[in-house]
Amino acid sequence: MKTPTCPICGYILKEDFEKDMADGAAKQAASSEALLTHFQRVHPDFWQWEQSKRRLGVGLGIITATVVGVSLFAVFLVFHINGSGFGRGVAGLCTIAFFVPFALISRRGAEEYKARWLAAGKLPTPTPKVALESQNVTEADDFSILSLTNDLARNLPKALDMPDFSVNQLLWKSTIARGNSVGLIPPDIPLFRESSMYLAENMQGKLSLAEWKPLISSALNYQKLGDRKTVWVLAITFPIIAMYAISWFLIPPLFPTTTSCANGLCAVNNVSWIILIILGSIIPIALVVFFALTWQRFRFIADKQTVDSFGKEQLERSLQRVLDVSSPNPSFARKRLDKLASSQS
Repeated sequence: MKTPTCPICGYILKEDFEKDMADGAAKQAASSEALLTHFQRVHPDFWQWEQSKRRLGVGLGIITATVVGVSLFAVFLVFHINGSGFGRGVAGLCTIAFFVPFALISRRGAEEYKARWLAAGKLPTPTPKVALESQNVTEADDFSILSLTNDLARNLPKALDMPDFSVNQLLWKSTIARGNSVGLIPPDIPLFRESSMYLAENMQGKLSLAEWKPLISSALNYQKLGDRKTVWVLAITFPIIAMYAISWFLIPPLFPTTTSCANGLCAVNNVSWIILIILGSIIPIALVVFFALTWQRFRFIADKQTVDSFGKEQLERSLQRVLDVSSPNPSFARKRLDKLASSQS
């Protein structure tokens, strides 16, 4: 795989890429992680701009996918193309059309910020290491955080009821691998992967153990909600999938099935097949968008459980501290604070 290169300053991220590969990330994930970390530390203005355009990209993606689907459906009606093969092609094109707007927006933004970078006479810049706010951060601090986490997992009334849960490694990183892609590690949310605990790199040395405590507690409570999240997803997804499957038996008989022949080849067509295939490509995208927009409700539930254990003020103080000391990247901490403020004491 080609070594990633920053599209703005032109720096070749070979060392970053190799480091992420050494940490166990897949090639695609390591490439994405190297670029994301570089953007955050060297080009934070571009990073914030790109994040602000995500909702616009999703909205335009839905519109683009819909326009492509409707246009190709009209082509099918006019030219009577083979239904099954054409339908699969339409589904693939609609999926591609969904991602095209955000890709174009990101590319246009990168070109603009590259022009600014060059106009300022700046050179390719390597990704700097994170500077700790305090020189007193040692392995003992990491050990204290791990000990606190394991203690909370065992003793909190509403924390993990899993006696074998434990973390023995603390990693300060800006991203975490998710298959072939990567996700950002929020400054206010500890993440757990097997026996490892991940904290945002830009928060290293900035919070006391007492300030980490309610944040870790909320993350553990969120971890416990795994079964509840699974039930919620299945309760929404299964009926939709079931209705979609049943529609393949109920809807086609309502439309005429025709046979068209040309050059010695015949094709069986039914307008409903195209409709259902296009719908089949839209449903997964719609579900992903829906869950992405509503998943935060479980964070609020975990925060409520943490408030029951530690009190509202302690969690609010920790979240406010995160906002005060973290870099100006998009943070969920503000929404959490607003939700706590609107809830009853």
